[in-house]
Amino acid sequence: MNNDKRIDELKRLKDKQKSMKMSKPIADYLELNNGVTTLIKAIKDDILNECLIVREDRFGKKGSLKSFADEYMDIYRMSADRKNFTGIILGNKINANVSISHVGSHVRSATARFIIGDFS
Repeated sequence: MNNDKRIDELKRLKDKQKSMKMSKPIADYLELNNGVTTLIKAIKDDILNECLIVREDRFGKKGSLKSFADEYMDIYRMSADRKNFTGIILGNKINANVSISHVGSHVRSATARFIIGDFS
């Protein structure tokens, strides 16, 4: 029978984690960071699910792109090679520049990199 050293390491890390006391500022930061990450993922998923198809070598456009963009975006643009999608998402009071870049499938399945840039 083989022993898995990861089990010992996991136990050591969990014990260390339990012994640490989390300060209020760190707990607040982690909570805020979790909220930011969750919102960014939700926005990315909405754009990918409603507008784009992630293919092996580029993005494809869904039929619902125009209706989604008309409702939630001010300006949008797909690059000629269909590897970059940029636009401005409309908020209630603030707008945000967004960019989605195609990440090729040379390592694993194709995916998209999402960035929310400046707010205006």
